[in-house]
Amino acid sequence: MSTIQTMPTQTRPRQTRPAHTSPREPAPSTHRLTRRAAQRERDALRRLRRAHGITLQQLSQSTGKSKSLLSDIERGLANATTGDVQALRAAVRHILIRSETKQ
Repeated sequence: MSTIQTMPTQTRPRQTRPAHTSPREPAPSTHRLTRRAAQRERDALRRLRRAHGITLQQLSQSTGKSKSLLSDIERGLANATTGDVQALRAAVRHILIRSETKQ
C-alpha cells in the first residue's frame, strides 16, 4: 500500500482595504474628477495662483510635479486625480502661508 504525501499549501497574506472603500472601488486619491468638476478646479487653482503671483515653477517645486504637467492640468490637457488636486491645493496654501510669514 502506498502512502500519498500532500504538500503543505501556501496561503497568501490577506489584503485589507481601508474601511471607506469597497473591493470594486479604487482608493480615493486615484478617483478621476468629472469634467465639470475638473474644469471648476482648474479654473479656481489658476485664478488663485495668478492672483497671488505664484509661478508654475514655485508650484512645481512645492508639489514635485513638473511645470509642464501643471500647465497641462490647468489647461485641461492632462487629467488630474483627486489626489493631484488635493496636493495642488495644499501646495498653494503652503506657498501663501510661507509668503505671509516672510512679510
